Amino acid sequence: MSERSIFTNLVRQADGAYCAVYGPYLLQSALQPIFREHSDGRLQIAAFKGLIRASAGDMPTSPGEFFQSVPEDERAAVDGLCRSLHILNAGLIGRPDVALIMSVHSGLYRAPQAMRQEVEWLRLAAHEAGIAPERIVCEIRQLPGDDAEALALFADRLHEAGFSIAIDEYTGDDRDLARLERLKPQFVAFDTSWLQEFAENSAGLALLRVVIGQFADKNIQTIVGGIETPETMALCR
Repeated sequence: MSERSIFTNLVRQADGAYCAVYGPYLLQSALQPIFREHSDGRLQIAAFKGLIRASAGDMPTSPGEFFQSVPEDERAAVDGLCRSLHILNAGLIGRPDVALIMSVHSGLYRAPQAMRQEVEWLRLAAHEAGIAPERIVCEIRQLPGDDAEALALFADRLHEAGFSIAIDEYTGDDRDLARLERLKPQFVAFDTSWLQEFAENSAGLALLRVVIGQFADKNIQTIVGGIETPETMALCR
């Protein structure tokens, strides 16, 4: 797959949604809602998390298994194809006030040229979908062995183009503090198990409130995933 042919892999389904074909695989978007709770208890969709669903024939394939099947020299293009798919499908929902959060396999974009190309594809998809760049959030994961300077450069390129940044699995250690400084995110997703452990006593809960307040002062929005019980919901409140 070349960069020039990436949009030729996109097709419209009978219901109007976009999907993509890559080899024997059918790729579809799952847009998982992320809610904000108002003071009166009313829930409002604040963002969607773009998740890829792959299948071969009638058999579903896990995202990890699918990406492992992609040749190394095509992974950046396929990774970008998945984000284009999410952006176009989010545009069909017609909610310009709602953000779209998508994972970025950061290690795929080490060279400045690759970074520029990916930013251009994001801009093109955003224009086609009618979504303002700042509503598109690239969740950058830093994996062992990733070049921290390359990640920071990629984040700078995304910021310059008007896109937003998120970091995930925040636990407040030195590595995460360094990520905050380098990537300058607009969204931070907490590690849920860390959050629960931190809030087991009043001192930890007080410090957690300070951290969240500091984020708010910097216009950083916090996200908590894996909320499955009333107790976790109460903790978030």
